[in-house]
Amino acid sequence: MLRAFYPRCGYDYNLGVGKAAISDFRKLGVSAQPLVDLILHYVECGVRYTNGYGDSNESFYLSLAGMYGQALTLMQQSTLLPYFAERSRQVVTDTSGIGWGFHDQLANLYEQY
Repeated sequence: MLRAFYPRCGYDYNLGVGKAAISDFRKLGVSAQPLVDLILHYVECGVRYTNGYGDSNESFYLSLAGMYGQALTLMQQSTLLPYFAERSRQVVTDTSGIGWGFHDQLANLYEQY
């Protein structure tokens, strides 16, 4: 997952690498808890990336928000919300000040669940 956001050389990210890892993991038929853990890790890596390197583009934030929403939905369906509550809340906290309405979007998603 780290290679999706921190390639060997440079600062360019490749969200497709992270999404492919999640897709491959999902195909293994794992239970919801490790899948949610991986999806949250993807979102956390993206938040750390933008906090470390500065603002990114809209598609970057839409991708992260979409994955965050998927994680929350899976948490709800699998009654894992209490287990991941602190990490989910921390993701929102860590996005304070990030552009493109990203923080507001994640906060709204969090409040829905």
